[in-house]
Amino acid sequence: MEEENSPQFNVENFLLLLCPEAIEEFTIEAELDLPNQRIIKTDSERTRSKILTNEEKTNLEILLTKFCKEEKTSYKQGMNEIMAPFLILHRQGIPLYMVYTYFKKFVNWFLPTMFVDKSFRPLQGFFVIFKLLLRYHEPWISNFFQTNSISPEFFATSWFLTAFAGKISNFEIIYKVWEEMIVENDRLFPCYVGIAFLIHFKAQIMVNKDNIIQQSISQIMLENNEDYEKIIQIAKKLKNNMPFSIRQKLASIDIFNLETINSTLDVLSNQYCLTATPRDVLEVIFPEKKTCSCAEFQCVCKEETYKTPILLLDCRPKAQQKHGIFPNSASIDTKIYEDEEILNEIPDNYVELRGIYHIFLLGDKEFQGSGFEMEHGASISNDQCQIMMENLLEIFISKGFPHVSIIEGGFKECHNLCMKYSLKIDNHKNSNCPYCIYTRSPSKIREKIKKIKKAVRNKAHFLSTAVKTIKNSFAASGDDTNKRRTIAIEQNSQKWDEIRYFSCKNYDKSTKSFSEEIFSFLVARDELILFKNSERKSERNVQTRIKITDLIRVTSKTKQKNRVTFFFVKDKQPLRLVISNENTPNECVELIMKYISLIGNDARCNN
Repeated sequence: MEEENSPQFNVENFLLLLCPEAIEEFTIEAELDLPNQRIIKTDSERTRSKILTNEEKTNLEILLTKFCKEEKTSYKQGMNEIMAPFLILHRQGIPLYMVYTYFKKFVNWFLPTMFVDKSFRPLQGFFVIFKLLLRYHEPWISNFFQTNSISPEFFATSWFLTAFAGKISNFEIIYKVWEEMIVENDRLFPCYVGIAFLIHFKAQIMVNKDNIIQQSISQIMLENNEDYEKIIQIAKKLKNNMPFSIRQKLASIDIFNLETINSTLDVLSNQYCLTATPRDVLEVIFPEKKTCSCAEFQCVCKEETYKTPILLLDCRPKAQQKHGIFPNSASIDTKIYEDEEILNEIPDNYVELRGIYHIFLLGDKEFQGSGFEMEHGASISNDQCQIMMENLLEIFISKGFPHVSIIEGGFKECHNLCMKYSLKIDNHKNSNCPYCIYTRSPSKIREKIKKIKKAVRNKAHFLSTAVKTIKNSFAASGDDTNKRRTIAIEQNSQKWDEIRYFSCKNYDKSTKSFSEEIFSFLVARDELILFKNSERKSERNVQTRIKITDLIRVTSKTKQKNRVTFFFVKDKQPLRLVISNENTPNECVELIMKYISLIGNDARCNN
């Protein structure tokens, strides 16, 4: 047995932080009769096998069994690694009931549902957030992992499943890491520690061949206080070196809420990068102005605003920049919309700022990312700014620029915030600004919407009436040419009434599988409907029904063209379908785009 692994420093502060209240003594006992008791026994015997005595291994099995029964959960590997550091405290006179209490409080505080969920969805949440943070802070490492298909699942599972206990041989360092987690009061702090771990051991990792990188990372152990001090210092610096809004959003994410975890994973998986809010930009552009709704005596926003300098890159085309430009922003060369080589050279103009400045990309409106892997897709509205920003963002990341973000809501939301707090936008004129419509009275807005709807109805009625008149006229003449013209006009008028059904299955991105049930996807002139197939009409349950005007974007996989994702306005979940035939998705998208074009043209004609 290796006595040097017994704690040699005062752990009272850590234990007091973990459990400040007095606990009444209780008996530690449990019937060892769980269905997977043999696994618990085997894991207990192999856990710290050179350190724990046989009696301690027996106590470990009893404690783990008691926890599983009390929490009504099945035993999972990882529990044993967390229990062992608490059990070793028994050597210092800590009674077993307190050993059990400390373990239970730690798990319920930092990993509350990690071992409850059968599919380990909270662990998946750790992986997704870890990848986003790694891309934000260390794009070189992120790019290397992505290029070589190295996923955090291969090396970081034990980090997050055991709060690093499985990767630290020295119990004293385990207590120190856990104490930092308590002080930070941040369940995602292990993500920062994990990135700091990679940065600290970067040289040791990269000397290996690409095909064994993930294996070499898995084998690295944190064994001395010097490495610990440097890693924790880096982790804290990473966390603090981010826009206030990003830190707020990350703090609000609850990956342990099993009722919302699926939607949380869906939202996070659709992000290509961490995004900042308009307030982050305006705080820097207008430092002397108030840009929040906090009461003056309670406001901590100014104090919390990060101090790293920012570069605001205005990515809008010239036509959109005429609506106004923010002070101290840099406008990119609009030739990038025509020349891809110029686009590739944009980051080279700012290479001296790499790692020093945070770079914010500003579009015209809300940026709709197609996922972490940046799926190949096309914008439904042919939004050149959106497509260009995707490409530019990818180029910045590929060239190793850290701290690159997109501004949520783009110029539109920044504009609205400026109007709210009376902040001046250069070259801004209310009379020709499309977003100043929000300052008009609600009655005028409703009137505008009514005109657009009326234009659609009038167009359909006009075509129908025109066809009948011309058809009667041509029929009276008996001319074959006129008959052909009649048919053509009838076909043209029916473009508003064309309805198509597409056979498909629902695709679940989190499980990477599609439904067994076959659905019908109906594309009509003003809405999209997904319903179950059934010979009986009464059993055709509508699953999704969304207005076609709420559609923002469609993406598809390059290698799997029949997998199509529909993105709608931000308060609606994406719709992912696997359409039966590879040629059919193109017909589906073309029909949708035709309807959107018709609606847009009619609205403009009636304006």
